[in-house]
Amino acid sequence: MKALADALSAQESGLLLSRVSYTSDEIDDLHASGIAALDLAELSENSALEILGFNPANVYSVNANWKEWHEKDAPPRLVLIDFYSGAVFHPLELRSFALFGRSGLPSPVPSSLTKISLNYRWRFNDVPILPASTHPELEAIGAMLQQQVRSGQSIFFRGQTKQYSITRRPRTLKLLYGEEVLEPSLLSTAFRARFPYVSTERHWRTLIADIDYRITGFKDTRWWVEDRYETVFIGKGAEIAKWNSISTMAVMQHYGLPTYGLDVTTSLNMGWWFATHSYRNKNGRSYYEPHTWAGTDPLQWPVIYVLRSGSGDYISKLPLPAKRPERQDAVFVKGGWGPHGNICADDLVALIVLAPEVGNAPEHISDIFPNGHKDPMYAELTNLKRRLTDRHPLYAAAGLQYVHDFGTD
Repeated sequence: MKALADALSAQESGLLLSRVSYTSDEIDDLHASGIAALDLAELSENSALEILGFNPANVYSVNANWKEWHEKDAPPRLVLIDFYSGAVFHPLELRSFALFGRSGLPSPVPSSLTKISLNYRWRFNDVPILPASTHPELEAIGAMLQQQVRSGQSIFFRGQTKQYSITRRPRTLKLLYGEEVLEPSLLSTAFRARFPYVSTERHWRTLIADIDYRITGFKDTRWWVEDRYETVFIGKGAEIAKWNSISTMAVMQHYGLPTYGLDVTTSLNMGWWFATHSYRNKNGRSYYEPHTWAGTDPLQWPVIYVLRSGSGDYISKLPLPAKRPERQDAVFVKGGWGPHGNICADDLVALIVLAPEVGNAPEHISDIFPNGHKDPMYAELTNLKRRLTDRHPLYAAAGLQYVHDFGTD
């Protein structure tokens, strides 16, 4: 049996693709588009399950162009896997098949809202683009979207000064959608940067627990237990662990470390702030400055991603001496690992694009990123980073170089 990392290599994928008669140009197109070949028969059962996850193979849209569906002659367990969506399917000829459908499922966005006519798709769903020309209009859009969400779900916001799209070759896009489309990119930082999160987490688990103990004395009744289980109960109301992805990964992400998740917020105004302020780093110090933009092309305007989810870890409510998540009404959503790099996009409801007339959110950076006197977690982490320097083994092992140091102490 091959190791999973070896089986997923470009070299192994290229050999399999050529074996089922893909040309060198087609192989380049697939690899450049995040799609590779894998023979499940060469993997252990656990590795095969890790690849398939909750995605059964060969899930095609009923709205596909079935006249263009042409399977290749290949071994039964040889599959193609899309490392952005996690889709697994039998090798097909690169035709305009529209595996995800020629048209997507409609979003629950109210029909009364103005939509920009752009072909934005993610997997089986249409993703509407909503322009906001003023701040009151932005607030009205947010309120209307919240009203459309089903009971038990919430909507979250993620502001960015720029929109990003998944990079695909035209031929591969036609295989997936039947035509060239734009796909929103919500890749986790660890996936995008190939950051070794798994080997880093154990160091952060210890660091955060140590900081919590020294500052609070573990005043909370819950004990820090990191395990395979996300939640463990012992007796009535005695929840001892819901930390596998919350305590360590969420705090890591919020203070700068690349993880398999995204920072989002329950506050539309906070999404507005991040959409209209640009992150900068100079000489090891981080800061934000007001973003400037102009023009009439909505693809060049700042964006607020609107996500709908029945889950989400409210970092602002964690019993930790960390004030930044509280100030930012922070929520942590998990996703973006292994062959599911863009899985957070599955929860997209809409994209709100901000016209230049909306302007910058007014809050000062110190309101969003409190200094070390007001945020003990930030003070401890930045002090540790400065004290160890890059000569200490823990500095690189824990990825302390990624801790944002705003120099606001």
